[in-house]
Amino acid sequence: MRSPQEIFTFVLESLKAQGGRSVDDHGHCRLRGEGGTKCAVGFLIPNQEYDPDFDTDDFLDSKKYDEFPEICENDSLMHCLVSLHDLEENWEKNLFEKRFSENHPFSSVGIKLIKQTAGTFGLTTPDWV
Repeated sequence: MRSPQEIFTFVLESLKAQGGRSVDDHGHCRLRGEGGTKCAVGFLIPNQEYDPDFDTDDFLDSKKYDEFPEICENDSLMHCLVSLHDLEENWEKNLFEKRFSENHPFSSVGIKLIKQTAGTFGLTTPDWV
């Protein structure tokens, strides 16, 4: 099982590579979205274990995630990473701000949240933050 630091780094790098949120055709955040995208939690659920029913309610506030110890044991961190993913203001494609950096898709608000999350959990951020 990965450590909180490994999860944090993996999810951030995965979101960076993806370049945006994982949403359905109505714009609602989903564990698995259009074009094979994933949310912060979705990256930690192996494809063979993913069930579309996981997206029917708030996955982290359900008991569906009990089958995934890595997610369950890092519940508070996962809530922060889900907030990073879900809030449109954290991404460069928002109404208030142009792209923060050519190296990643996060807005200055998103970078602030990443740094706050790292501080809260005693984690280090990737070099691009």
